[in-house]
Amino acid sequence: MIKLRLLFIFLLLTNVISVFGQKITLSPTSVTDNSYDYVKIIGQDSSGFYLLQSNLSLEIERDRIGLRSRKYQLSYYGFDLKILWTKNIISPSSEISIETVGFYQSKPIVISVESSKDDNSFNFIADTYDSNGNNPIKNKKIGSYTPDKKSNTTKPKILLSSTKKNFGVYVEEARTVDQVVHLIICNDMFTSTSQLKCVLPYAYKDGEISSATLDDRGFLYLLLKVKEESLGNEKKRISTYRLDIFKGPNVPMVEHKVNDSSKQMTYAALTIDNKNNNIVVAGFYSDRGSFAGAGLLYATLSTTDSSGWEISTTPLKSESLIKIIGERNSGGNLGLVGYPIQRVILRSDGGAVIIAEAAYLSEYSFYDYFTQSFNRRIEYHYDNVVIISVNADGQADWSQILKKDQTSLDDEGLYSSIATMLSPDNLTIFYNADIGRNNEVISFKLSSKGELTQKRLTMSGDNITILAKAGKQVDEDVMIVPAISKKKLYLLKISD
Repeated sequence: MIKLRLLFIFLLLTNVISVFGQKITLSPTSVTDNSYDYVKIIGQDSSGFYLLQSNLSLEIERDRIGLRSRKYQLSYYGFDLKILWTKNIISPSSEISIETVGFYQSKPIVISVESSKDDNSFNFIADTYDSNGNNPIKNKKIGSYTPDKKSNTTKPKILLSSTKKNFGVYVEEARTVDQVVHLIICNDMFTSTSQLKCVLPYAYKDGEISSATLDDRGFLYLLLKVKEESLGNEKKRISTYRLDIFKGPNVPMVEHKVNDSSKQMTYAALTIDNKNNNIVVAGFYSDRGSFAGAGLLYATLSTTDSSGWEISTTPLKSESLIKIIGERNSGGNLGLVGYPIQRVILRSDGGAVIIAEAAYLSEYSFYDYFTQSFNRRIEYHYDNVVIISVNADGQADWSQILKKDQTSLDDEGLYSSIATMLSPDNLTIFYNADIGRNNEVISFKLSSKGELTQKRLTMSGDNITILAKAGKQVDEDVMIVPAISKKKLYLLKISD
């Protein structure tokens, strides 16, 4: 039985190579269906893992409810990387659209939507699959809601509660002057236990929902980045973060302000610390009037009493800030503004390890005289990664920086970014050193004290390029990640 004591991400392989104590194995056969170009490891049980494939990107944020052009394929592999079965996920009727696929209680869960033209309502339907390819929960209606006809409704998401006891189907609805969040909460019998309709008094342009988290009691926590007019003589809009808590259908919303205008947060992340009964918000802030990342904000809020925030702000030392900004950003004075937080790993002592990656897009257009048309290009940049360990009092314990430069064109950064694997003693980050022809897969290992070991996992002659964002950690010391080798898609297993 898999002992996944610490949950985090990825990797896979079956021609065995042992490098610096880590063993990699490439799957014996390739993933051959070329009509499903986008892949992701979504979860595992005691015998194997599930690979999800789609004809459209699994990372896209612009999906809307009812997108019928998307298709899914689900496969199950043993831990020896041999495929056991594969099947297309097909909608049961033309009125039902498959919206999202997630993972709950060691099984893939498929959420579909049936729309009614009579009253503009949406019915949510759940299906699950097991390791034998059976469909134990089939076409089960779990709830419904009716949006405004003129509102813009996002693609549904699956939220898992903090200990994965319950799951929720989550939808955002942008209206003219406010936003509404709909959440249907279900138990492990796939029976609806609660339904929330949460009204946020901000238009979409004024209040961006940064993240949403569900706890085992059915409380919904929303972290909002709110833009508002600044006070004083300067006419400009500033951003502050707020935490909204919804405890039940008829319970008033509780709003907590995370920061003020003097310390504008550039990025923030939300998570639940079950061991210490806290809500945790971690992020970077800038001094007022500056766009350079100046420090770290670490805030905790008790989930068991009505006490307020415990907020700590730690300015980064000048030499640390220069190290993090690097040569590329120093001229533009971007600082940590360009470092979205990828993950917050909670420490047992109430602290956390924060992982942030410099990620941004560059867009440009040009006129093609041959086709006599304008063309749009998007460059995807995934550069340096900063890792900061924070004590329970919010003070930085240690920091490290992984220097890399990944740039690609019109591919949604398919081969860029990082995969992370967490063990009791180490945090390991895997990435492609060169997403071109001479790529090497690098292992960047950090001890609990911040000590660094960086080594090559594969050489350029091995012809292996990982799809880092698509991988998943499946055991305490095993990661599985899709990989390209000689223009074919394989699965790669990395084990310590």
